[in-house]
Amino acid sequence: MARFARTAGRVAEGAIREKLTPGVGRKEAAELGNIASYGTARTYSDALKGFVAWRQEQGVPLGDALTWDVKAAAEQYLKVRAESGLSQKTLDKDRQSIECAVGAKFDRVKVDDPAPKESRYISREQAKMVAGAMTPHNALATEVAREAGLRACELATIRPIGEQPPDQRPWEKNRFDGRDNWVRYSVIGKGGLIREVRLEPDLAAKLEATRMAEPQKVMDRDIAREKHYAIGHGQAWSQAFTEAARRALGWSPGAHGCRHGFAQDRMREHQRDHLKGREEAQRAVSQELGHFDPDTTTTYLR
Repeated sequence: MARFARTAGRVAEGAIREKLTPGVGRKEAAELGNIASYGTARTYSDALKGFVAWRQEQGVPLGDALTWDVKAAAEQYLKVRAESGLSQKTLDKDRQSIECAVGAKFDRVKVDDPAPKESRYISREQAKMVAGAMTPHNALATEVAREAGLRACELATIRPIGEQPPDQRPWEKNRFDGRDNWVRYSVIGKGGLIREVRLEPDLAAKLEATRMAEPQKVMDRDIAREKHYAIGHGQAWSQAFTEAARRALGWSPGAHGCRHGFAQDRMREHQRDHLKGREEAQRAVSQELGHFDPDTTTTYLR
């Protein structure tokens, strides 16, 4: 969805701007089907952008996103969003933004399974929703972090494995089962450990498109790093993730939720697809995360 964000944003802003009547009381504006507050206009524009981008992904021309078969499309979109782990407040805001833009009312959809606040797990679909509310360089960082289980600081250090070989350690041979044909990279983690990570080929191609001609020296929390790709990283990306998650989902697991989501999904994949016992699977996932004590990984599996 991130690739449509800029164009969809302009359409959403334009549609909501037409409904903005500043200087008129809220009640009077509501009676006219309009809004009176610039703050509400910004909130509705952000919410509506997701619907417009979703319609584009469905193959609907941009000019028809808010007109053609919009009632059925809105109902379907709200049902999809209800199953995506966002809050009821955010889903209601989605509905209200579409109602405002198209001048129609839709039935209120209730979330099926509100995200538990104690969990830091974020699914792939939720990560895509968060990425859709971010700038392109931070959106790509979110995709990479979720797909490879990276820490915020590690995003600045990712490089092809041939340029940055992993440390010699007693690595589990089966830790990348199911990802044999994925593209191999490496990152520098805690304690300077260089470990291998892998990205799905299409995502790797997106990453390579941001390769800089010359590496860039960056500072994050007083630590210098050499960055080779123009993607978000570190504290700035982490803060952007939190803010985008609150806009897109209505709650935030924090950027570390990408590692939690990666760990839990990989545990299921190792056990389900490759028939490993829990201990064997946890050893593999632990090393994919950059741990050599499998018990450390238990925190990520709750």
